[in-house]
Amino acid sequence: MVSASATGADISHGARQHLVGALCICGGALAYNLIDVVIKALSGTFPLSQFLVIRALATLPIMAGLVLWEAGWGGLRIDRPVLVIVRGVVFFVGSLAFGLSIATITIADAVSIYFIMPLAIAGLAGPVLRERVPLYRWIAIAVGFIGVLVIMQPGSGVLEWAALLALGGALLESGGQLISRMLPSNRSSAIAFYQSLIALLGALALVALFAGGEAAHDLHPSLAFLTRAWVTPSPAELATMVAAGPITAIAMWLYVHGYKVAPASFAASFEYSGLIWAVLFGYLVFADVPSVATWVGACIVIASGLFMLRRDRRAGLL
Repeated sequence: MVSASATGADISHGARQHLVGALCICGGALAYNLIDVVIKALSGTFPLSQFLVIRALATLPIMAGLVLWEAGWGGLRIDRPVLVIVRGVVFFVGSLAFGLSIATITIADAVSIYFIMPLAIAGLAGPVLRERVPLYRWIAIAVGFIGVLVIMQPGSGVLEWAALLALGGALLESGGQLISRMLPSNRSSAIAFYQSLIALLGALALVALFAGGEAAHDLHPSLAFLTRAWVTPSPAELATMVAAGPITAIAMWLYVHGYKVAPASFAASFEYSGLIWAVLFGYLVFADVPSVATWVGACIVIASGLFMLRRDRRAGLL
């Protein structure tokens, strides 16, 4: 027979775990939004590839140190290396597309569109992982996509093509997350290390591709952000780019730990706190005020995600 005091202790421990998980996910969302602010602030002067190079150089030592701390040099060995490389490339292209979108549209719009990712993962799990996708998931995916269309406003004459970059980035990273589920025997820290290494190599390739040329002034802001040549930063600007490395590492750790200590269905709902930071930072730093369409579309996407998570939990899938 379990004593009342033991039961109370278990409940208290569970409540603390839930609280820690929620705080970790909110902290991770805050960290990633800080990186978005840095990207948008740099987009008018520097190329995105330059930021990605400097961030990767600052992130790699941290990730390598984590791998060595967990398992020594042997921790760098990975199973299914081809899939690890494909995952890194997919995440690099996805983050590139999302970063380019921020150069043009507001952070709140980009983040709201990005919320389609958990719904996309649920839908792609069927054809990619051969998982059964219940009808309610398809309904949630369809409604969530309607929310994205409300934000993007196609056919209204105000559609910003950068919104398609944000959507493409979300879909690509959804694919990357599915690949992660095919690598259960690999350490998360090792996967993150190789992801950062591939990002560095990809960014260096872009720097070399556009070296010596200056983007034309009449280019779309996102295209200019992609094709602009390397610009020598001031000490303060360089420090800002370098600081994105530790912030990225912290965000990765917070997300991993948050999902580890709290149920996935509970932790995932706090990812939507990112919209609060996106709106706040967008207003304070760039004087961006989300449109009514953004608010309505974001609410539709978030409600769809929460509905799916709730049904998944009741069905025992989480």
